[in-house]
Amino acid sequence: NTKGIILAGPADLKNELREGDLLDPRIKKAVVATLDTAYGGRGGFDEAVELAGETLQDLEMTLDQEVLKQIFTEIGKQTGMGVLGPEETMSLVDESCIDTMVIWESILLRRLVFEGNDGQSIVKYGHYEDQKDIGSLKFQEGKLL
Repeated sequence: NTKGIILAGPADLKNELREGDLLDPRIKKAVVATLDTAYGGRGGFDEAVELAGETLQDLEMTLDQEVLKQIFTEIGKQTGMGVLGPEETMSLVDESCIDTMVIWESILLRRLVFEGNDGQSIVKYGHYEDQKDIGSLKFQEGKLL
């Protein structure tokens, strides 16, 4: 999927494309920047890539913000289309129902698998720092509470 189009070049064609009727309106809507370069060809392309760095960073940040906004909107609606927390998220991963997932890079999450008295596996996800935390999990009749 195209997230944005950058028009660049040394001449005025880029401005004519953006302001005139030469581009399809759907393409024109996707233009995120118009950049002036001193050169055409490969040199102009390299210069455009360098000049576009900040625009691309801004675009990426905007897209990240849009994704987060969409996810939190769904969480707020409580439709099940947006979830928060390791248990809820991982149950959707297990069911292959994830479209977009946001992961905090510093998350300390462990996946624990227990086997109950009935032979069924129980999977728990959590922020278990050490053996003491894991030992604090409660069981009743072979079931994890």
